Amino acid sequence: MASTVTLPLAPLGMGPETGNAVVIHAAISPPRSLILYRAGQAYSAYHRRRQNNSTEADDYEQHILPQDLARTKVESEVVIPEALVLDEVTKDLLDLDPAEWKKQDHYLVLGLSSLRYKATQAQIKKAHQMRALQFHPDKSASTGNSHNETFFKCVQRAYELLTDPVRRPQFDSVDPTISDDIPKARLGSSGQDFFSTYGPVFEREGRFSKKQPVPMLGDMDAPREEMEAFYRFWTQFDSWRSYEYLDKENDQLENREEKRWHEKKNKTERTRLKKEDTKRVSTLVQQAMSADPRIGKYKAMERLEKDKKRLAREAAVKKAESERLCAEEEKRKQALQRAEQEAQVAAEERLRREKIKKEYRLIKRSVREAAKQYNYLLDANSSAPAALARRSAELDLLLENISQDEALELQSVFTSGACDQVQILAAMVEAISGVIAKTPAVASSFTSFTRGADIAARVKQEKQKETDKAQLPAKTQREWTAKELELLIKATNKFPGGTIDRWET
Repeated sequence: MASTVTLPLAPLGMGPETGNAVVIHAAISPPRSLILYRAGQAYSAYHRRRQNNSTEADDYEQHILPQDLARTKVESEVVIPEALVLDEVTKDLLDLDPAEWKKQDHYLVLGLSSLRYKATQAQIKKAHQMRALQFHPDKSASTGNSHNETFFKCVQRAYELLTDPVRRPQFDSVDPTISDDIPKARLGSSGQDFFSTYGPVFEREGRFSKKQPVPMLGDMDAPREEMEAFYRFWTQFDSWRSYEYLDKENDQLENREEKRWHEKKNKTERTRLKKEDTKRVSTLVQQAMSADPRIGKYKAMERLEKDKKRLAREAAVKKAESERLCAEEEKRKQALQRAEQEAQVAAEERLRREKIKKEYRLIKRSVREAAKQYNYLLDANSSAPAALARRSAELDLLLENISQDEALELQSVFTSGACDQVQILAAMVEAISGVIAKTPAVASSFTSFTRGADIAARVKQEKQKETDKAQLPAKTQREWTAKELELLIKATNKFPGGTIDRWET
């Protein structure tokens, strides 16, 4: 079973005073290999991890790995190349004035004009050794060559400047052998002219970038993402280039104010040159973007894609519009068809109504003619012109207020030949009663037929009585004589229904 032991002593930054008790478990972890440094580097790394609250992997990436890379770089530069060929020393180099060192090409003095800013510290050191062996003053004294001594001073000045990590970048910033010219704004139509022209220029300017490595221009087949990353880098280009090397020196200045004023002028000039260089790089990038055939290609592809999407949208809109028009046309056709059908139905209904009206007119004409033949149901004694006219008007009013079926039924009563005058009058009175039941206001218009109706009613009652008597024994039955019926009709005509004191004698 595992047990724990609390140690009395704790390393720096741990212990009860910090609230971190040291606890060691009896069970040990698997063995692993660790790098132990001399002079306390391992303990320093441990203490640093405790302070930064970081893991071993984070501490290695943030601190140890950069130190190892820097040390490897220095060691690689110290390595002396096997063969280093220096430039030949010409008479012009031997005639250089050490006092004019700012106007001299220090790489050419050391014989490294072919390498220039690419020369490593090891190559500079080797070139200095080779020049010293050839032009050292001690050797010049034996040969009697006075130029060697002055040239050796130039070699010493060049070596001091190019091995200085501050002054060498200042000289490289204004290297007179490297041009700052940028290509013309217009190039040929061939894409290869653009890449062969602008590629070396961007490579030349890339040496001044604070961020390394610098992306290359690429070629015509470079992906769009790579091209956009290239121009994004150069539009945000951050240059370390400076112009302190061009500062004007004046050793004759005596007081502090003059020196301060002279330094201010140099600073102003450096600022101006820096702005011009920034503007120059910006112009270079803008010209390259304008002349880059890939941008035109990708823009053309974008236009094609946009046109494709636009055409697709227009096609969709046209399709929707066509569908809408087709739907509207279909609705219009259906509406037109319905209208035609309704018009046809209306025409048929109109023809039917006209036919019914025509038939109705014929029926009414037939009823009128039949009523006229029956003398409008008046007897010979009551057939005065006024009475006939009144019966004709009431018949017309009746025919206008009854349906066709009722008129047809009334026609059958008149024309069947099976009904006598009393039955026809009863049918007329029944039809008038139906009209009065539906429209009571017209009751006062039917006075002639209602008077005959009372007579008909009494006749009907008498007939009913006769029917009842027929059902009685034969000894109790007696029929009305013709004289009695004639007297009854005259009485009802003289005293119609509704007459005051009708039953008084």
